[in-house]
Amino acid sequence: MRFVASEMPPLSAPTTDGRVHSVFRRVVNLRLADGDLLTLYAGDDDRQPPGAISFAPPADFDFSEHVVPNAAISFRGGILRIAGTGISIDLRQARRNAADTARPLSSGTTTEFNASWHLAWDTLIRAAGSAGLVIALHGRRPAGAFDAALAARAQQAVPHLLDAARSNHIAAAMNAARQLAGAGPGLTPSGDDFLAGFLVGARHVAQTKTQFAFLDRLGQALSSPSHNSGDIAGAYLIHAAAGRAARPLRKLAFLVSQGGRASDIETATITALHVGHSSGADGTFGLLCGLAAWRPEFTATITAGLTPGPKQ
Repeated sequence: MRFVASEMPPLSAPTTDGRVHSVFRRVVNLRLADGDLLTLYAGDDDRQPPGAISFAPPADFDFSEHVVPNAAISFRGGILRIAGTGISIDLRQARRNAADTARPLSSGTTTEFNASWHLAWDTLIRAAGSAGLVIALHGRRPAGAFDAALAARAQQAVPHLLDAARSNHIAAAMNAARQLAGAGPGLTPSGDDFLAGFLVGARHVAQTKTQFAFLDRLGQALSSPSHNSGDIAGAYLIHAAAGRAARPLRKLAFLVSQGGRASDIETATITALHVGHSSGADGTFGLLCGLAAWRPEFTATITAGLTPGPKQ
């Protein structure tokens, strides 16, 4: 089976080898020789993971029927091959899914940005559900001890992260981020989804050298193996640090930061919220916090939206 990739991330080497890390119906994760994790996505839609190689397969295609973990892979001459499967993916014409950053905000767009951010935030509060880190938001009741602990952690860490970002204090930011890293269940825990969204959102609105330097250092620290919960979450944080994210988050970040139409922002927010079980909601929560990183009036709204933690 030969496929033609439509999109791919920048690769560090023109040739490489590796092994299959993990296999799902539409996703295969590859561990390359240099240690990087690379994702293959069988589709071209809003569920595409950040920084993935994507291609259009037959409707009934299922990776798990063809690929097994630890199978050898090779990349030569622009063709990626998975040993023992007959699967090859031609990357030579694929567009690069490089960082998607917005234009710096001008004074003429400040009013529109303010209105757009508040609309997206209000939509998050109304439509996010109660799965993941958003359990900490106003009006939600934790279903049990695990959710209560997750909510309490977010209610403490998120305001501290915003305070640290506003002053570009990297040590304080890392202290707050450590409380969120690995928090929650799943291959990409809620805390990591939030942090990835935060990095992408903040990079959309950063304007000064100091702000960009802060984000570079925070992104490097968060994408280090010592500061994330696992291989897949770590790979997503690496992409987020470079400004790459899933399409729904990229679209929402652009619409909010550029002051898009109200109907488009509301639709984009709801679309982003519904990616995965809780990843979309947690990523959107983080994205809006990142977009608010250097705006005290927004961070005050966020802090007010976090309900008090449970009594100990």
